[in-house]
Amino acid sequence: MSSNPKQKTKYVLVKTIYTKLPGDKEEPCTIDMTVLCQGDMEVIVVVDFNNKALKAYWTCPGQTRDLSSCCLEFEHHPRRVTNVTENQVVVTFWDEPEVAVVNVLPELRLKTLVSTQNRQCGVAVIPGTVEMDDHKFVFASENRIAIHDSDGYILKRICSPNDKHRQRFPVPWYLSMAANNDILVSDFEKGGVTCVTQTGNDKWFYQTEGTPRGVTCDSDGYVYVVEGVTNRVTLLTPSGDFISSVLREDTKLPCIYGLAFGNSGKLYLSEYHGQIGIFNLIKNTDA
Repeated sequence: MSSNPKQKTKYVLVKTIYTKLPGDKEEPCTIDMTVLCQGDMEVIVVVDFNNKALKAYWTCPGQTRDLSSCCLEFEHHPRRVTNVTENQVVVTFWDEPEVAVVNVLPELRLKTLVSTQNRQCGVAVIPGTVEMDDHKFVFASENRIAIHDSDGYILKRICSPNDKHRQRFPVPWYLSMAANNDILVSDFEKGGVTCVTQTGNDKWFYQTEGTPRGVTCDSDGYVYVVEGVTNRVTLLTPSGDFISSVLREDTKLPCIYGLAFGNSGKLYLSEYHGQIGIFNLIKNTDA
């Protein structure tokens, strides 16, 4: 096999953030996250399942003190979060058939709650024109993946319990968009990541060694997937071929779930027990 320019990609942990805030009633449980790039500032937005909250952390350019933070509480337990734009996110819930659209200013402000037919888990956003607000949402729940409009109406069913593809995605935990606007599906029961087109055609499947969790792409279209149990982040080509594991062996985040990139090239990982790890790329390394 020919050498891949990403073959030696490694990330080293440079900082951790413990996400517990003064008003929390429970220990945080951070099962997903995203990063919004607002000028020179990166805003970390994380789901805290136990405290029914969405939390944001940021440092303004030139700011020398600790991170600023804020918290938006919900009536229900949030599950997943992803960017709509660099100033807005969408959140799914474990125990209610609705999603929340939240403005990130960087303080968190609830814009609207949108009812859906089912409780949703994974979420991805098909980008549209910002000025027209014509983004489409991809939602996943058990056995179901569908494309919705901004009002929650189903535009396209990729699979559902009533069609011949019932077992294609039995437990689609996490979703993400590939660089070409295909959909990446990280499925717990299937044990891997599938790349599927918006019309429902499978393009490739990668079987993980550990439990597949969060999935995302970098700016070059390469795919990164969190593997539970083995607790590593696996790097794949845009066509789903294995390249390497990108974390150093001494990374001390015991239970990784979500991941995201910022414009700075930093890799952010959320750990189940409330930690956020910030990683720098190690350049020109043989590690």
